[in-house]
Formats: sequence, structure tokens, C-alpha cells
Amino acid sequence: MVEQQKAVNLPGWWSGDVERTKNRLKEEIKKDRFDANQVNLILSAMDIANKYHAHQERADGGKYVIHAFRVTLSMLLEFEEPSYELVTAALLHDLLEDTHYTQQQMKQEFGEKIKSLVLTISRGNDEKRPKQGDQITDKYFWRIIKGGVDSIKLKMADKLDNIRDALNHPKLEKRRLYIRECLTVFLPL
Repeated sequence: MVEQQKAVNLPGWWSGDVERTKNRLKEEIKKDRFDANQVNLILSAMDIANKYHAHQERADGGKYVIHAFRVTLSMLLEFEEPSYELVTAALLHDLLEDTHYTQQQMKQEFGEKIKSLVLTISRGNDEKRPKQGDQITDKYFWRIIKGGVDSIKLKMADKLDNIRDALNHPKLEKRRLYIRECLTVFLPL
């Protein structure tokens, strides 16, 4: 992993180690950027992400929750995101799409704004990624664009982690797909 980090210039904080990533995220959350209530809400989202993604794995066999943690770290460290709502949404961004956690639960525990951010970047049942990859003209991306800057930032942080993690994907064609999508969808976005 260290050699890969140097080869593709990954940030020093980016890691495949869940505990290391989780601890770094907790440190960043507890810095003086959020008030105590906001910190508690973000930590609650971290616990929920950990719980609901507990039995899921990345394509390389690693724990899935690391993705939510890294997307959130990217928001904090690279995007320097000051909004606790956007940081919380980063932790929760795959729950509606990939788990049994519901929109109602999210709204009740985290509020309408966070639920709306997550929902905006969650694919609907009719929005599965086509075999040839996403296109900027897809209905899914128009919804993200209409959602505004926060929705675009959230999706960009998500995709940034996916492309960084592509080195670990066991299928070469999937790595190539991620690169094509970056060039044709995410750079224009």
C-alpha cells in the first residue's frame, strides 16, 4: 500500500487500514471546527455507518465502511468542508443505496437536509450503472447537478475515493471503467 501511495501520489492520510482511518477521522472531527452538538451528531453518523456497513466488503475483500470514512476525511482535509451537515452526509452517503437503513430513519436521526443530500446522490432502482459506465447525460447526474454545489462535492469526494481505491480492485476492466468515467463524467462535472 505504501508503494502504491507514492506511485499514484495518494495523500498521507489515505489508508486501507480501517482502524487507522477511523482513528484519524475521529481526531479530525474533534478538532475545533464544529460545536459539541455537531461533533456528537457526526460521531453518531460514524457509528451508524459502521453498524450498517459492518458485514459488507469492498471488491478487494476489505471492510466497506472504510470508504465512508475516507470520503469524509476527503471532505474535511481536501475540500476543507466547514458544514457539519455535508460531513455527516459523507459518512452516510451509501446507506440508503446499499443497506436497509431507511430515509425515515435518516430524517429522524439527522434531519431533512442531511437526508436530502444523501438521497440526491443515491441511485434509484432504475439508475443502476450501465455496463459501459456512467455518462454525464444520465438522469442520475442531472439530479446531482440540480442538487447544487453540495451534492456535486459529495459525489466528487465519493468518486475520488473510488478512483484512488481502483488500484486494489481485482478486475482490470473495472479499473479501466473508473478511469473512463473520471475522464468523461467527473472531470466535466
